[in-house]
Amino acid sequence: LGGMVPIPSLSAHARFELIKANGLAFAYLDYGDSDKPPVILLHAGGLHKELWDPIARDLCHYYRVLVMDQRGHGDTHKPIDDYHWQRFGDDLVAFVEALGLDEVLVVGHSSGGTATILATSSRPDLFGRAILVEPAIPSLGESDLRNSSRRIAYRARRRRSSFPSTDIFFEYFRSRHRFRLWTDETLWLHAFYGTHMGLDG
Repeated sequence: LGGMVPIPSLSAHARFELIKANGLAFAYLDYGDSDKPPVILLHAGGLHKELWDPIARDLCHYYRVLVMDQRGHGDTHKPIDDYHWQRFGDDLVAFVEALGLDEVLVVGHSSGGTATILATSSRPDLFGRAILVEPAIPSLGESDLRNSSRRIAYRARRRRSSFPSTDIFFEYFRSRHRFRLWTDETLWLHAFYGTHMGLDG
């Protein structure tokens, strides 16, 4: 990281796991033990599971915290296509079923909130309460969901995707108005865990 900060480490409670659900291998962090009530933290589009670590390490004293990478994100499988809204909701349902959970509390941020709405409305028997943080709420007709997904994907492809270093990545996001309230710790988690080395270094 160019000497600016040490590599950010995750909570000692975090265990990296993989599970097969809905035809994909989903990566997730498991905090806590199975005797505690389950809570799933679901990231926004373009983000990843590690960003929840500062929150998860506090919640794990009271809950079994599960933080998954959604399809196409982080360490989860990245299919070539099939990224419409409903699929993310289906993934959440399959993830909960694969772990054999019920009465799950879900905290969904942005598109993670959309996935939460779709999952809980299709399978309310699996879920308890839901907390939605800035959810993206398109019209829920099938064609509206597909069109909304395409618009968001188009905007995502226009985002800057390459940086010379993690230091520059950090400074770029630190200067963006949308990230003004993020702590340095969270931004470094994003810089380190949200990037990978390109072929050009």
